Amino acid sequence: MAKLDPETENNIEELIRAAEAGNAAAQCNLAWSYDEGEGVEVDHEKAFYWYTKAADAGDTFALCNLGVRYQLGKGVEKNEKMAMQLFRKSAKLNEPSAYYALYICYINGRGVRKNRQLALKYLHKSAELGYPKARKILKKLEETQNEQ
Repeated sequence: MAKLDPETENNIEELIRAAEAGNAAAQCNLAWSYDEGEGVEVDHEKAFYWYTKAADAGDTFALCNLGVRYQLGKGVEKNEKMAMQLFRKSAKLNEPSAYYALYICYINGRGVRKNRQLALKYLHKSAELGYPKARKILKKLEETQNEQ
């Protein structure tokens, strides 16, 4: 997702107009802006609202980020069960970040029982779909295995 230019207030105003008009990508970008304080004040409740709107409009990245909000309790009451449901739903739609989120959950036992085999399956799928963080971790794992 592209970062907004914090120097240009017009960017955020245009983004808000597009989000309010129902543009799912703009809704997701606006949610991220509220989450990170990029061009607007940090407001996790507004971020949650816009991620929800974008997810309802079919944005799979927003759906995954909605899961993160539930997992962390940012802008909404913490609910790891709901987070896992959203990660799985987003992953079924082939969202690379959702597979990565599932990897993190299973490798660390966040909201689920630890399962290294399943975690690695999700990590591979995330990397296969082009998620940079997943590719980086797989590369490190391969390097470590080659050193042994």
